[in-house]
Parts: sequence; C-alpha cells; structure tokens
Amino acid sequence: MPVTQVPISQGIRKEIKGGEYIDAIPVNMLAVPKNILDASGYMRSFPGIVKLSDVSGVSRGVQYNAARSTVYRVIGNDIYQNDALLYAGVFDAVSDERVNMAYSATSQAVAAGGVMHIFRYDGTRKTLTPWPASSGYTVFPVGSVNDITRNKGRYIWSQNGGQQFGVTDLDDESHPDRAAPYYTADSQPDGIVGVGTWNEYVLAFGSSSIEYFELTGASGGANIYASQPSLMINYGIAGTHAKCEFMESWAILTGSANGQPGVYVLATGSLSKVSTSTIDRIIDGYSADQLKSAILESFRINGHELLIMHLPNETLCYDATGSANGPQWCQLQSGLNLGKHRGIDYCFDGEKITLADSGGGVWGYLDPAISSQYDEQQEHVLFTPLIKGDNTCMFDLELEASTGFTGLIDSIQISATTDGVIYGAEQTVGFNRPADYDRRVIKRKLGRVRRNIGFRLRCISKSAITLSDMRIRIEI
Repeated sequence: MPVTQVPISQGIRKEIKGGEYIDAIPVNMLAVPKNILDASGYMRSFPGIVKLSDVSGVSRGVQYNAARSTVYRVIGNDIYQNDALLYAGVFDAVSDERVNMAYSATSQAVAAGGVMHIFRYDGTRKTLTPWPASSGYTVFPVGSVNDITRNKGRYIWSQNGGQQFGVTDLDDESHPDRAAPYYTADSQPDGIVGVGTWNEYVLAFGSSSIEYFELTGASGGANIYASQPSLMINYGIAGTHAKCEFMESWAILTGSANGQPGVYVLATGSLSKVSTSTIDRIIDGYSADQLKSAILESFRINGHELLIMHLPNETLCYDATGSANGPQWCQLQSGLNLGKHRGIDYCFDGEKITLADSGGGVWGYLDPAISSQYDEQQEHVLFTPLIKGDNTCMFDLELEASTGFTGLIDSIQISATTDGVIYGAEQTVGFNRPADYDRRVIKRKLGRVRRNIGFRLRCISKSAITLSDMRIRIEI
C-alpha cells in the first residue's frame, strides 16, 4: 500500500468569510531546516520562559549596550542593568508607554515622556536641553522628543509631530549642535515618525516614506547631514515602534498610507516583502490607529533569526532561517485559551536571552529545553494541507518524534477536516513519557475518505516538543 508524506510546517484552510484558501500557520512551533531521516526539516516548540524575579510595572523597552556589555531595561518607572535594579523612580510618573533607547561611549540615553534622559556611566544624570543663554551659542529649542538613535558620535532625536530631526553637539551630548542641529525630511509632510541608524546613514521614518541622510564631512557651521534622494523609499511605517534592526538591516511594518500594510525588510534604496497574504490579512484586521501601537523586535536563538511582531491582540513570529522555501511564520500564544504571547523585549545578555512580561509583574529568560511559560503548560498546534483521498481508506498516521525527554506523560490530540473549515472531534494518541526514547507516535485507523482530508495536531505540554515526517498509509 502506498505511503504518503504530509507536510506539517504549514497547513491550508478556507476562510470563513469568502471561502478563500489561506495559510494555517503553526502555533508556538518553529520550523528547523535540517534533514532528519526522510524529512527535510522538523518542527520544534518555541523556547519556554523561566522566571527570574518579580518586578513592578510593565516592560517599556530594552537595549544591549555594547560599550558596557550590559543590558539596560526599562520596567515601569525603573531602569535595570542586567538582572539588577540600577535606578528606581527615574521618571516623573509611572507609565506603560514605550520608551526609545540609544547609547554612546560615555552614556545611556532613554527617551520617555517627551524628554531624552542621559545616564552617564560615571553616575551623572542629565537631560537634553538647549544651550543656556550665557553660553554665547544660539539657543535652539529641543521640542518634545519622540525617538532617538546614535550616529557617528552624536545622538539623533526626532520631535513629536515634527518634520525635523536634531543632532547633539560633539563635545556635550546633552545639548544640540552649536551651529547646525536640525535637518528636514522634505518628503514627509506629516512628520518624522521615528529615526534609526544603518551603517553610515541616518534613517528618517515617516508614515509614507523613508529618507536616508549621510554625513557631509563639513564643519564650521555648514550642514552636517545631507539627504540622499536616490535612496528614498516610498513606504512608511505604521508607528514609532513598528520597526527594528533585523539581520544587519531593518524590518518595518508599513502603514496604510501606501496601501495594505505588510512586513518588509530594507535593502539599500529598496524593500523585500516577508509577510504572506495570510499575515497581511491578519494585519489588515486592525485600524491605522491600532497599528500605531504595533511593536517589532528581533533576536537570534539556536540558529533561528526571529522577527517578532506584537499586534494589539496577537503576536506573530517570522523565522528567516526556516524561510528558504517561502516565508515561515508562526503565531505565539500564552496559556490555553488563545491568549496573546506574554513575552516582550527580548535581549541577549551574554549568557541567556532575557525578556519581560507584556502584562507586567514578572520577567525571565528563554530556555529551549522546555516549552512552559513561568511553569505553566502551553498549547502547540500544527496543521497539514488538504490532501486528495478520493474514496480511499487511510491507516497508520505516524509522526517521527523526539520522545522520552519529559517528566510527564504527554499526548497529541488529532482532529480532521474534510472541508478546510470545520475540524471534527479530537482523537488522543500517546506521544511522550519519561525515558521512553524509542516510542512510536502512531494512530492505526483513520477510516474512509470521501474526497479531501486535512489534519490538526494539538499538544499541551511543559516539555520541549519535536515533530517531523508525518506519513499516512493509503489503501485504494
């Protein structure tokens, strides 16, 4: 009898509204492109979260400071350095608004509440302010600080609702440049939404375009930066935090000013799209105002180059490593009720990847050896495409699994769909038990298939899950 191999890295289902075929993306599972037995890859559970300590407040931002080999993290009203509290009650009022961060050889800067705070490594604390009148320099206003970055020895900041970005003085980074501090993004009449640095360029992100600025090398009061119109991109970002550095470039979530929003990766003067039509549909379910609060971040773990997109009601993950045959996305969730993923602000501290909690109150680190979050079981879901089975009988649905590495007995719940819309009752298959390293994961009898069939695999566990090479024996 013929045996059919069925992919589990991404399924296909039909949309309830309209009946269009869309991707059924995995939940809490990453694709690993490595040949295992007769399969070209396998699926591995997203790393679990181990608690470090309780904290007060919601995570607002994080940055790895290469000058100090230290992670600076803002939680609530406090600033943490690695795992320890550095400054308590830094800001005037506790807030859950996101902050922006940058650093220099002498200081760590945090933009919060319209103010750029500068924390020098010698313990001195300053804010970005105009030169005093007594200095003899022109008093350029700072305005309300929105976003910050660092480029070639200067802090760069953008103003809330403004079309300009400012640069700090080379000798005193707590004041604007003495002669030419401001530069205008002429293609962005709605203002600069955010700023960033890429190689030698300053990037001015607007809602409808991205402008590149390069150092001129001039001095003596001449312009320090000049726009590079040939590199301008006619796509903007949805919000200040809808961008992040990703694989030596930048990833962005575009805004509605350029049509349907999507996720792109910048190249020099161009973009490459990484979101699929299904991901675009999910994004399109939010209004432009809702997307302003979207957050993009990236990190690398066990060879996976991950881009995390935090939307108001869900968290999506793009894995560049597993996308050789097309963009590989999954959905990250917490709990057993399709809850939004709790983890946010991932950062490698030299030993482990630490993260905070989007709901506040706790923070921890990623552990690839487990799949639980703060010692709570998590749900993992995989889908298959619809396969043809005209009037056939199917037997021996088998999965290749890495079993035995668990402290509990786990099972997989398998359900089937014949229309790509509704999945039937779940059937339990024994999957994992302690020290049972050679266990077969197999369901002997499936039954007769009238036309088409697809499957959903669901597992609730605290242990790491590894699945690959799903096969079905078909009798005509």
